[in-house]
Amino acid sequence: MAFTYLYQYGDPALGVTRNYISSNIAKGSPWNNVQGYVNERVDELADAAAVAFPAEARQELYTEMQQIIVEEAPLAWLLELEFPTIYRCDVKDLVQTAIGINDAFGNAWLDR
Repeated sequence: MAFTYLYQYGDPALGVTRNYISSNIAKGSPWNNVQGYVNERVDELADAAAVAFPAEARQELYTEMQQIIVEEAPLAWLLELEFPTIYRCDVKDLVQTAIGINDAFGNAWLDR
C-alpha cells in the first residue's frame, strides 16, 4: 500500500510508468516505484512503449503492460487527490502545459 498518488503528465512514459519499473525503486522516496514491484516483462514493455511508433504500436504495448499490472495488483493506493479546473473567460494563459494548474502562472493575465 502507498500513501502517495499517481500523476500522469502528458504521456505514460513520464507519469504512470515510473511507478512500476524496477529501475525506479528508491526506498523512502515518493513519486517512484515505492512498493518495490519487479516484473521483467513490465520493464521490457515500458522500455519498448516509450519509443514505439506509431501510436497504435505504443497502445498495444501499454495495454499489455496494464493487463499485467491489473492482474498482479502490486499496489493499493491510499490517497486520491482531486485536481481542480480553473476557468474564467477573462483569465488568459492560465494553463499552458500538461501539468495544468500545478505549473507556474507567470504568463497568466486578465483581459479587461
